[in-house]
Amino acid sequence: MTQIRGTAGYNLGGQDRFGGGPGRADATDDPSPLEQLREHTNRIEEWLDTAADPVKPYIPAAGRFLIVCTFIEDALRIMTQWSDQLMYLHDYRHIPWGLTHTFLLVNVLAMFSCSTLVIIRKYTEYAVFGLIGVVVTQALGYGLIFDLNFFLRNLSVMGGLLMVLSDSWVRRKFAPAGLPMPNEKDRKKYIQLAGRILLILLFVGFIWSGDWGFARILVSLFGLVACVMVVVGFKAKMSAILLVVILSVFNLVVNNFWTLHEHHPHKDFAKYDFFQILSIVGGLLLLVNMGPGSFSVDEKKKLLPLTIYPIISPFFHLSSHLHSPNKVPTHQRTEKMDLSHYLADAPPAVVPLAIRPHFEALTERERGAAYLGTRIILRQCSPESESIYDLITTLHKHCDGDWTHLAKKADVSTLELQYLLQYATQFLGNLGNYKGFGDVKFIPRCTPETLKALASRTSDEAVKLFEKCREGVYADEGQLARMHFGFPAQGHMSTYYPDSEDVSQEEIEQVGDFLGKKGLLPENTRLRKTQKGDYEVLIASALSNPPRTGNDTGKETSWTLSDGLLAGKKVSLKFGDHQEEMSKIALEMKKAGQYAANETQKQMMDEYAHSFGTGSLNAFKESQKLWVKDLGPNVETNIGFIETYRDPAGVRGEWEGFVAMVNKERTAAFKKLVDAAPDMIPRLPWSSDFEKDKFTPPDFTSLEVLSFASSGIPAGINIPNYDDVRQTVGFKNVSLGNVLGAKAPNESVPFIHSSDLELYTANRDAAFEVQVGIHELLGHGSGKLLQETSLGTYNFDHSNPPFSPLTGKPVTSYYKPTETYSSVFGPTASSYEECRAECVAMALSCNFSILSIFGFGDVGAPDMDSPAGDVLYTSYLSMARAGVLAMELWDPKSGKWGQIHMQARFGILKAFLAAGDDFCHLDHTQEDLSDLTIRIERSKILTHGRPAVERVLQKLHIYKATADFAAGKAFYEDLTKVEGEFWVEKVRGEVLRRKVPRKVFVQANTVERDGQS
Repeated sequence: MTQIRGTAGYNLGGQDRFGGGPGRADATDDPSPLEQLREHTNRIEEWLDTAADPVKPYIPAAGRFLIVCTFIEDALRIMTQWSDQLMYLHDYRHIPWGLTHTFLLVNVLAMFSCSTLVIIRKYTEYAVFGLIGVVVTQALGYGLIFDLNFFLRNLSVMGGLLMVLSDSWVRRKFAPAGLPMPNEKDRKKYIQLAGRILLILLFVGFIWSGDWGFARILVSLFGLVACVMVVVGFKAKMSAILLVVILSVFNLVVNNFWTLHEHHPHKDFAKYDFFQILSIVGGLLLLVNMGPGSFSVDEKKKLLPLTIYPIISPFFHLSSHLHSPNKVPTHQRTEKMDLSHYLADAPPAVVPLAIRPHFEALTERERGAAYLGTRIILRQCSPESESIYDLITTLHKHCDGDWTHLAKKADVSTLELQYLLQYATQFLGNLGNYKGFGDVKFIPRCTPETLKALASRTSDEAVKLFEKCREGVYADEGQLARMHFGFPAQGHMSTYYPDSEDVSQEEIEQVGDFLGKKGLLPENTRLRKTQKGDYEVLIASALSNPPRTGNDTGKETSWTLSDGLLAGKKVSLKFGDHQEEMSKIALEMKKAGQYAANETQKQMMDEYAHSFGTGSLNAFKESQKLWVKDLGPNVETNIGFIETYRDPAGVRGEWEGFVAMVNKERTAAFKKLVDAAPDMIPRLPWSSDFEKDKFTPPDFTSLEVLSFASSGIPAGINIPNYDDVRQTVGFKNVSLGNVLGAKAPNESVPFIHSSDLELYTANRDAAFEVQVGIHELLGHGSGKLLQETSLGTYNFDHSNPPFSPLTGKPVTSYYKPTETYSSVFGPTASSYEECRAECVAMALSCNFSILSIFGFGDVGAPDMDSPAGDVLYTSYLSMARAGVLAMELWDPKSGKWGQIHMQARFGILKAFLAAGDDFCHLDHTQEDLSDLTIRIERSKILTHGRPAVERVLQKLHIYKATADFAAGKAFYEDLTKVEGEFWVEKVRGEVLRRKVPRKVFVQANTVERDGQS
């Protein structure tokens, strides 16, 4: 609930069980000729795509203009040859006088007016059908309908017009109310297919007319292949470009009417053919721009990368293993799931956390850090993570870092070694094989044989470790759910419920409710369902049998449930989970007390040691109260089972610990924000009835991280998470400066329009710092929970309850004595609260007085054209972009989010899109969204953006404050629901295609030499 998890959110066939595939006699890792051809064509497409970047914005306009060129030229020719045209129609076609004049006049007017409408993109449907009508009437009027070349050419022109029609349906700014209706989408895909087929008929006519020669045969063969590829939609863009080149050269060489004498008998025919071919080239350009459409191999490959595409097999004999451009290694192909999106980044974005100046400024007494909880984090990730960790470290220790030498001994290629090291880098950066801030499994690109060969050349221990984790390293056959965290009974991964694949969400919640009534907090526990159907609560502690006065339930450690679904089942407490690690950590906490800077810190260390020794979370809560009271230390640290993001039930914490130094200069700016908080909170969209009676100023510091042992490093923290501590004692806000400022070299920024890119790049760090500061202090730090604190005692006027701004009526719900926000809102709580805090940041950042605190502009009237306006605009643009990037972490199979912060940001994006008056829109010209960008109307942030956010924020806050879980859950699920082809297939597909490697932070490692750190 309290961490802005990393900056990444603003910058996500039958498969043999591993050890199978390549090991079979018929398997091979060598790419087939077809795969090599596909790889080359992919490279060509990427090169063409990059080379065309400068002209991409102009291609649609150029295509539309070229398509109507033949009609404009024809209209001008009729006007300049009016008498000749009348004579031909009367004398040769025997059309009566008068009708000839009407025929020509209607054609001229239709061609001029409809061509103009096509160019300016007004009433395109009427214009296209008008021009098609011209083609048909001229064919009949001039009697050329039975001339094969004329017939094929004009069908091709009609194909170009159909591409204009399809383009008019594709080129729309997206807003929820403007999603294409199903019948429109159906029409569009049929129109695109018909347009592709008709476009290539001109080339068919070219093949069967004229004299044959070597050059003509060569060009015809290339053209025929390109035509077939265009029709079936395989590499359609590249094929269309090839046809554009061939037709353009042919046009200049053969139809060069400007070289003919004015009275040459073929001049008019050459001119007519020249402009007709220009029209067809225009249609092909539109095909290049927007892609082939849904009825195509290219499109099917994006949506179902590992499916058979029989439409193309008669032409190219393609195998059923067509896959996406992000090539899946042979040993990882499967008909059951596309693994390309689960492959480890190649290469990962390795980013060092700069810390030396801040560490060197400390006294010797203040230095030191440790990672004793690493194995707990690994164990909380997946059953195989600890073995993978041991395998990586064993290999590294054996070769002493000389991986190249080890690879040569094991006969492992340089590429395979590179793949392994890339995987190891990401594994160590996430402390497990599931992504931190995403909870999605990632798998190595190297083969199992590579790992086995390296282990075999290392030691028997390495071989045993490989055999222990070999299946867990890769993907379980056909079990897509196991690639994501979630409830075990739903097929997902979660080690918070070890050996309990059949334990249901309902069972977990009922056991949790029972333990809550007993006063047992869940953060340091895991839950195991036994074979008898009873339940063991595993408590992390150094002692397996702590003194009865030292734990949180007294002498009772076992109960039999008497009611509900689990009546008759037994619940038992089992101490000593993670015992070896907890023993070491408890001992180190005791030692650390010797180096405490004050008595408060010493008491805090004692409470840590008590908690980690006995498993008491009441002792841990005491440590957190002391941590809040320890104001302004030079070295800041916190440790324990803190954040509950990875538990599908949202109550059990992941182990983490950090050590960081204070950045005094930036902390001074945050102090000003703390001082301004009492004036800022009343500006939020709720009355004082739903706000704390008194704002207790927290300690708000900017820290530079020395070490952060967890599955990921956040950019900001607001803890402790216990509501009673926050309400009565307070909390601390932390901004992690060197995490905020960490950048990968040459980091790309997809989905930002080129016109915004320079401003966005210059201001994104400042915008994120402002957003983190407000999010942590005023987001998580604001609000009151209406509660019956004890029987008959309330923290609000129960006899005259406050009126809800949502209903205009007195509130009727509130928290009961034993209830907390987390216990009431359950798995929804964390993401819901993050969305609320993000909305607070978006709303209050519109106050220019807050921006001035961070050094952007002066206090005064809002000025969106000022540097402060640049920061605010970038902040809104960043949030909208994060909402788009969030689609990487939404699972279409389960319909669930894998990362709570990104779920929140997607909800805010939807609020932006629904703000009205075109405040926010997703721009694209190509149907496959390959040019998708996010646009925010800067001038409407204060008039449309902020009110839209505040409407969402008010509902989130009031539902939370009044314990109205049913209404809050329904609202939030609707706000963050992903539905429709546009989001599910197109936006998500493009986000995955343009996915930027996740940052892997390189942290400092402290060692002691000669008695000094």
